[in-house]
Amino acid sequence: MTRKRFYLYAALAFFAAGSASLALRKLLEGMPPIHVLEDYTPSLTTRVYDAKATVIAELSIEKRALLPLSKIPVDLQNAVIAVEDDAFFKHYGISPKGMLRSAVRNLIARRVVQGASTITQQLAKQIFLKPERKFTRKLREVLLALEIERNFSKPEILQLYLNQVYFGEGAYGVQAAARNYFGKEVSEMTLADCALLAGLIRAPRANSPFFKPENARKRRAVVLQRMAEEKQITVKER
Repeated sequence: MTRKRFYLYAALAFFAAGSASLALRKLLEGMPPIHVLEDYTPSLTTRVYDAKATVIAELSIEKRALLPLSKIPVDLQNAVIAVEDDAFFKHYGISPKGMLRSAVRNLIARRVVQGASTITQQLAKQIFLKPERKFTRKLREVLLALEIERNFSKPEILQLYLNQVYFGEGAYGVQAAARNYFGKEVSEMTLADCALLAGLIRAPRANSPFFKPENARKRRAVVLQRMAEEKQITVKER
């Protein structure tokens, strides 16, 4: 290699490194501080009771109730993990294998047919990011997911997610969803109930038991099948 060519390659490498650094700095601008999750309190439902302690009205934009992970059925935790992120306890916030698989399938279909977001990425998107289809937003989502995983344990992340995720019909979080779809507390849910709720996350309206009961049954069956296939992934083994 001649000295002239060496200097040319060195200059190109320096320029590429500078451009990458500038792009990363721009991505990091305005990134929310992860520590806010420690005190994160989403908007909750305000309940109005009568003299007999019966709920007569619920006032809120988002129907939601917060629960500790210990109060959420293991079947529901497993169902959500099996269908949304079967490698949740193995990855560090992102799944390169899943991202590659999704990219290939989308390329073959020439459209977006499969996402690649882990539970941690979904949490980052739901709490911190705007619902926009931009490459920069996806990169921020990845960076936030890595930071969340670095600062919080898997049980903490799962608890935040299950209290935050949208199940349709204005229900955010598993407790609100249990009341909305089954008229019961989340602790009273059966395995079938848990599978149905987990199946709503990807497409709440399309799989709604209220509007698309057949779709809801088919999606529930898919979730149960995935749970059987991923039986080695259980919350009890944490």
